[in-house]
Amino acid sequence: MANLLEAHLRHANYYLFVLRSSNDKYLQKDNLLEGLRLFDFEWENIQSAQGWASNNYPKHTEIENLCLHYPLVGLSVLAIRQNPFERIKWLDLGLAITQRQNLITNVELILNHLGLAYGTVGDYLKAIEYFEQGLGLASETGSLKAKAACLGNLGQASASLGKLELAREYFDQALVIDREIGDSQGESNALSNIGMLYAQQ
Repeated sequence: MANLLEAHLRHANYYLFVLRSSNDKYLQKDNLLEGLRLFDFEWENIQSAQGWASNNYPKHTEIENLCLHYPLVGLSVLAIRQNPFERIKWLDLGLAITQRQNLITNVELILNHLGLAYGTVGDYLKAIEYFEQGLGLASETGSLKAKAACLGNLGQASASLGKLELAREYFDQALVIDREIGDSQGESNALSNIGMLYAQQ
C-alpha cells in the first residue's frame, strides 16, 4: 500500500513539474509555442495526476500541497487552455487549502483568478464577489500590486455589466496605484481599459 502511494505521489509530482515547465515556457516569448505544445501533449496526464490528488488530498499533507500547487504553477497557460468550470474546481480546492494553511498571499492570488474564471463564463456578479474579497484582503495586507489587480478586474467586470462610471472609478484607482509602485505594465493596462470605456461611451 505504501509503495502504491509513493508511485502515485511520484506520478503527481512529475506532472506538476511538467505543468510548471509548460507555463514557464509559455511566459517566455521565444518559447511560447513550445510551452503550449508541451501542455497540449501532456494535458490528459496532468488532469489524471491532479484528479488523483484531489480525490485523496485529505489523507496526506504532500497530496494536499499538490492540490494547492496544481492551479498555481500553471496560472497563465491554464487560463487559456483549461475549461473554465474545471478551472473553478481546481481553484476552489486550492482556496480551501490556502485558507486552512493561512497562506494569505496565495489566498489573494486565488481569489483574483476565481473572479477571472467566473468572468470567463459570464457570471460577472460572482466574479465581482471574488474580486471584492481579494481587494479587501489586499487592503489588509498592504499588497498594492494585488490591490491594483483587483481594482482593474473589478473595473472590467463592472464594464461588462454596463456600469461604465463605476468601472472608470476602479480603473482610475488602479492607475494611481500602478504609477505609485512603478508598475509600467499595470499602468498600460489601466490606460487601455480607460480608453476602452471612452470607446464604449
